[in-house]
Amino acid sequence: MYRSLLIGLFLTLASQASAECDGTCTPDGEACQVDGKPCCETGSSCYGFNFYKKCQTPPLCLREWYDCTSGMAGNVPCCEGMECVLGDGEQYECQHIYEPIAVEGFATTPVAPVAPVTAPVTPVSAPVAPVAPLTEAAVIKPWSPADEGYLFFANMTNAGVQDPTAPNYQVAAKAYIKADCAGPHLCIYVMAEPGVALSSTEGWFKDYTYSTASIPFVAPGLTYREENGVIVGWSGCVTVPFDKGATGLGVEIHANWGLKGSNSLGNTASTGKSGTTLVTMDYPVCLKPAFVEGETAPVATAPQATPVAAPSAPTPTAAGALGTAPTPVTSPVTAPIPSPVAAPVPVTAASLTDKGWTPLFSMYNAGNPDTKSSNYQLAGKAWYKYDCAARLICWLVMAEPGLEISGTEAWFKDYGRGNSAIEAVAPGITFKMTNNVRTGWTGCFYEPLGATGSIEVHANYGVAGSGKLGNTMSTGKSNTLGGYATIDYDHHCVGLAPTCAAAGAKCNGSMPCCNGRTCPTSGNKVCPSK
Repeated sequence: MYRSLLIGLFLTLASQASAECDGTCTPDGEACQVDGKPCCETGSSCYGFNFYKKCQTPPLCLREWYDCTSGMAGNVPCCEGMECVLGDGEQYECQHIYEPIAVEGFATTPVAPVAPVTAPVTPVSAPVAPVAPLTEAAVIKPWSPADEGYLFFANMTNAGVQDPTAPNYQVAAKAYIKADCAGPHLCIYVMAEPGVALSSTEGWFKDYTYSTASIPFVAPGLTYREENGVIVGWSGCVTVPFDKGATGLGVEIHANWGLKGSNSLGNTASTGKSGTTLVTMDYPVCLKPAFVEGETAPVATAPQATPVAAPSAPTPTAAGALGTAPTPVTSPVTAPIPSPVAAPVPVTAASLTDKGWTPLFSMYNAGNPDTKSSNYQLAGKAWYKYDCAARLICWLVMAEPGLEISGTEAWFKDYGRGNSAIEAVAPGITFKMTNNVRTGWTGCFYEPLGATGSIEVHANYGVAGSGKLGNTMSTGKSNTLGGYATIDYDHHCVGLAPTCAAAGAKCNGSMPCCNGRTCPTSGNKVCPSK
């Protein structure tokens, strides 16, 4: 009997090994697809999200973004707080279902004011015991670029990926900036995260509204900060080419990195890549010439001579004893008076209108404007500009106060030309950053062939700083009250003669196609859509 059992076990293992060898099944831990080859191990199945699935034993529940298609073995439920819904990729996946977000009424703890000291300090006459030296347990604040006047600008993530749920997402460094008004130069400091080393061969800054080429650093170029023989930071200054079109509406700071102790520093860290997740930089006013947005550099106030009183208390010596009080300084010392700094101008309907933006649509949670709905929330507003001659429409989306938008979901559709998003023209979608929070996006789009004006403008959002940006704000969806929003592309163009032909319009030698498209030389002379 034992012999027959051993023979049976051998045949089972042999057949399984044969299946793995000839590729008819997928071993545990290796990549798979739900509709592909079966898993070799009994009881295992294909679990994961998008293209990141592998054969494994059924988990207790499916995590966020995992494929929850009904045909999966065992029909494993989504983990607590999530539901199986149809995602943007036209497949069912586990997602959190967020309730409407409340952003008002945050509790704050006021700081009690410190009463000023009015009585003079009595000099110490008795010997004072020497101060005990710092111990290893004492907390010492690490150096930061902020210690040299730099302001935090943005996180630099692996390959510029901004989606925290992506498998290769990692914050590798942080970018800081400050203005050298006398230069005038924009100075940049990149500081690696703990455990990360930077390369000395890759470090640059680009403004894509000027060029796809990097802007050279002024002399002496990049300088590096080392710790224990490892580069952990670099800094450099550039002259912003305002005269050649640089506006800050799409910038990128880049460095190469790797883990400390490794010899591989080929990974890229970026504030965001061209075409999808570029960030916006509001250049300091003092760097801009007078012809940029009508601004002028502030005029520094002349230093004034101000007497400085000498300290009256005795000063401890190196040995810990007290020496005699120094002689009071009677001569005046020139102390610079800082120039007044203008308060930032808030983005308001009036300020946007002054810049040519037209308010058009409110954006609601899930696109639903029904105030009686349980998930009703006004989440943002969409503004637009339209260029009649070029047939180009530009959108500006601004989140409501207290909210933050995602860096991975921002698009515009005209359903007359299909269900896919319209590709933004260069430099693509750019994001408005306020205190390291995405508060808006902007992008320009050619009016597509077949456009009917039945549109949707979209962004993902959540509470600022929460890290949960899965809610959708939209100008309206097909199944919500009022349906899709509508726009008349031509209503701004009454009485204006076009200077070029839009996509789908007739063209000839005297009426070229807009946006650099080529008019056909034979056959039906109609401007192409691309």
